[in-house]
Amino acid sequence: MLRGAPFAAGLLTALLAAACGGPLDRKDGALRIQMTGVPDEVDALELTLHAGAREFTLTRARPANDLVDDFSAVPAGQWTLDLTLLAATTPVARLEGYPVEVVQDRVQEILTPFGDGPMLQVDLRTGAAHPVWAGPIFVEVRDRTEVPPAELILSVHVDGVAQPAPPPADGSWVIQVDPAPFAGARTEPVIIEVEGCYQGLIAACSVGQVAVEVHRRVWGVELGARPAGAPLLLEPEGWLVVGDEQGNLHVVDTETGVPVQAALTLGGELFGAAVRAGAMVAITDRTGAVHGLELGAGGLTARWRHALMPRPTPVASDGARFYVGDGARLLALAPADGVEAVLATLSAPLHAAPLADDSGTVAADLLGQVVSLDVQDNLRFRVELGAA
Repeated sequence: MLRGAPFAAGLLTALLAAACGGPLDRKDGALRIQMTGVPDEVDALELTLHAGAREFTLTRARPANDLVDDFSAVPAGQWTLDLTLLAATTPVARLEGYPVEVVQDRVQEILTPFGDGPMLQVDLRTGAAHPVWAGPIFVEVRDRTEVPPAELILSVHVDGVAQPAPPPADGSWVIQVDPAPFAGARTEPVIIEVEGCYQGLIAACSVGQVAVEVHRRVWGVELGARPAGAPLLLEPEGWLVVGDEQGNLHVVDTETGVPVQAALTLGGELFGAAVRAGAMVAITDRTGAVHGLELGAGGLTARWRHALMPRPTPVASDGARFYVGDGARLLALAPADGVEAVLATLSAPLHAAPLADDSGTVAADLLGQVVSLDVQDNLRFRVELGAA
């Protein structure tokens, strides 16, 4: 904490904490002055902050908790503070020439609200954030400097409402946040503002404000194993299709999260996302197969299994056919029955799922050979790029 010179009247020694800094896009900051040992009879303050011809002057009633936070736009630089304590308009003590340096970005924080499931991680330097989920909300702020925790002051506001901040422990704080701003339907983001202040001979703050989009968790489904890939959204059915690494395919209603049908056990270790071509859905398993399933009113029904070499690529689709890498071969599979057509043979096993759309197909192998085919499966080019 900052210790000031004795007051002229000799009545006390002022204990000051000057916390200076500002929003990341500004060159000025907020100055806070925490006073201790102020006599009970003091009811008003006169403060002057000056540097050369620049001067800020304030007369105000004695603040609650003896914390002065009225200086909100102080340019960075060297300043001098004069402070007079008044009792019924009569000066009872004065501090003159107290040095203050206003600087920015000395304290860096990582702000992490968390609760029932993954909540949010925000880096105040970048504004990067993950979605908020439902549940009780807590905020952890971890300091990335080597400032002693006792010399740090923290304030957190959520939608403008101050959140109580307990004393820090090992450079971090855990604060319970009122969950009301995150509840219910809303069109505006929740604003989280955190300010961390270092109170030393050079006082500094880092102030950041993050607008957090609110995404409420509506439902969740336990698959029982790791997902094989990103879910496939079936429209207009409104279903999600996702495989897991134990060989099961799940179909879930997007509105309710309720399974449309019991999980389909296809065998093998499914991997990659399922894809659609017309009324058929396909997915690959690592043992060496593509599974074809027909879409109906009650869900999916397995119709065929096309055997491949072990560890094929994930399957791809252009909406009309399925495509897969089988060793060094690029195959097209008919959706109705899985009958294959060899489109090209490369110099090594395919490196990843083919790319396929209404302009043609592209595939690459582990040695860096790339082939491109047009919509009639004619070779456009074959090029050597080097090892993948």
